[in-house]
Amino acid sequence: MKIFIHYTHLLAIVVWVGEITFFSFVAAPAIFGTLNKEMSGKVVGIIFPKYYLIGIICGLLAIGTSFFMGVQRVRLEQIKIVILFVMLLLTLTAGLYILPKAREIKTELSATVEETKKVLLRKKFSQTHLISVILNVLVLIGGLGVLYFLAQQIKSVL
Repeated sequence: MKIFIHYTHLLAIVVWVGEITFFSFVAAPAIFGTLNKEMSGKVVGIIFPKYYLIGIICGLLAIGTSFFMGVQRVRLEQIKIVILFVMLLLTLTAGLYILPKAREIKTELSATVEETKKVLLRKKFSQTHLISVILNVLVLIGGLGVLYFLAQQIKSVL
């Protein structure tokens, strides 16, 4: 059972970091490089709910398995758990707050005919998108940090 918990912990973190890396550096550039802007936005809009759901599930699994593994009084382990909590909080914020806000702005933008209002909505969307990108980058950096801590743990076992 102990091996399964450790395996699940590592798998959750690797899937989470891998998902962010793949989407950010492969999928999004391919989508936006191939399709027009409107269609790209629609495709990414379909992907994002699943993207954030996977991140949330992985975050919950990573944190939950940390506690099943037994939170040692080792400072490295405590730092890792704090980073996982922050990553989960950022993913929840992006998925449950930023994504719906961006969708709302997009819907309003497509229903608006007045050009000045469209300019304001585009600016608002750009700001919301920037926040989303920043949160994504922070989660990725946190995930890479957690993987570093895990590598240190594996190294100490070998």
